[in-house]
Amino acid sequence: MESDEFTPEEVERLAERFEAHLQSGLLQGTYFDIDELIALAEHYEEQHLCRKVKAVIELGLQLYPNDYELKISQVRCLICENKCRSALQLLDRMQIEGDTYDADLMRMEAYLRLRYKNKALLVARRIMQQNDDDHANIALDLTDVCSSFNQHDIAQEVLTWALQADPENIKLLLRLGATQISMHLIEESIKTYNRLLDIEPYDADAWFYLAFAHCCLQEWDEAIRGFDFCLSVDNTYTDAWIQKGKIYMVVNRPEEAQKCYAEALNLVNYDLEGNPKSQDAGEILPEYLSDIYCSLGKTLTCLNQNETAIQRYQTALRFVPHYYDAYIGLALSYFQLQRYQDALNYCKQGLKHNRDLINCSRLYCLSGDVYMQLGRTDQARKMYRSAIEENPWDIDTHVFVGCAMFAQKLYRQGEKYLKAAFELNPDYAASELLMHLIGLYEDGETELALKLLDAAVRISPESVRKYCTEHPESSDTLNRIMNS
Repeated sequence: MESDEFTPEEVERLAERFEAHLQSGLLQGTYFDIDELIALAEHYEEQHLCRKVKAVIELGLQLYPNDYELKISQVRCLICENKCRSALQLLDRMQIEGDTYDADLMRMEAYLRLRYKNKALLVARRIMQQNDDDHANIALDLTDVCSSFNQHDIAQEVLTWALQADPENIKLLLRLGATQISMHLIEESIKTYNRLLDIEPYDADAWFYLAFAHCCLQEWDEAIRGFDFCLSVDNTYTDAWIQKGKIYMVVNRPEEAQKCYAEALNLVNYDLEGNPKSQDAGEILPEYLSDIYCSLGKTLTCLNQNETAIQRYQTALRFVPHYYDAYIGLALSYFQLQRYQDALNYCKQGLKHNRDLINCSRLYCLSGDVYMQLGRTDQARKMYRSAIEENPWDIDTHVFVGCAMFAQKLYRQGEKYLKAAFELNPDYAASELLMHLIGLYEDGETELALKLLDAAVRISPESVRKYCTEHPESSDTLNRIMNS
């Protein structure tokens, strides 16, 4: 019996038997046949239980000292423990007759972990030369290894080789498009997905990733069109609803975004309070659910429905207690409700949970805004400085802090941060600043909008003119601000 012919129940019984011997210390002298041992090794590998994998291999090699599959499992275990040189030495000692495919895959992974890229590439090319009859599966195996180590150029070479033999293979084209996106070759990926759709126009994955590629280029209309085609093929494609919602938020259409997120929530079979609607809801990753609830919260915050938004953010935190965007949403909602101490408490909690994990510049900025409202100017400035120190190359953070300083009439300090943003990228900084001040003007903050526009013209008149040329619909608003 081959190992893959064991049923899950049979494997569980094997594991119970093996673990009973392991716990009693009577493993020595215990008998399992080779197929049972291989099934056990695979079972524990899937659960990343390295200690038990090693125990299975140790017993197996006592009983079957020359078994190839057990030795490959031993190599895999060494690689998982990051003992790559030991794994390579074991591969060198193995006397392999016939097919070396699994051993070569292990060797390639060990080289990539050791950052021996050229050696890994040579192994990949050898695999391609020696296996000229199953291009697609070989290419998918090789690119799985490459993608794990961000070696996308090797993956692209492998996929190009496979597509020469099988140019209409859907899986290969999907993988090539994804690889090109990872290499920031977005236009090339769009060509790849369009090539795929010429072959199979009803492939929902192809439409989804084509739309995602257009998102990377900020081509929002094309992206929405792609997600709509994806959903016309498969209206249960949850990720397409979520990504479409995110685009609607970018283009300031929160009502449409809310409908998309609600549909996604319905598809995963959860209600608005975070409860599964039925026993058929299935197991959903907590991070996935947190993202949906947090996204719903953002739409409500944009619509000034802050009390309901707070409920959605708190639901997101039920699934992932450190979820960064939920803390931002809670702080912002309480800020808009003028409940500044609550806003500050959530800023502090978010920083406590995430400070050592990710960039927290947005929470530092929000903390600064809250301290300003509480009249604690020195503490606010400290938070703004922390935001910049957290991410000194982020243009949005410089613009955000500069505008916050202007709002508190700290014009000299604010202009310093705005200048830093323009030095990093004048056109992008102008775009972010001008969109922000237009929003302020539309909210009735005419004086602040005028001060910021004067600063933008003073710092980089060329970038302001370029923005007005490319966005004539905004140019009229900017002229009204200037003449107000």
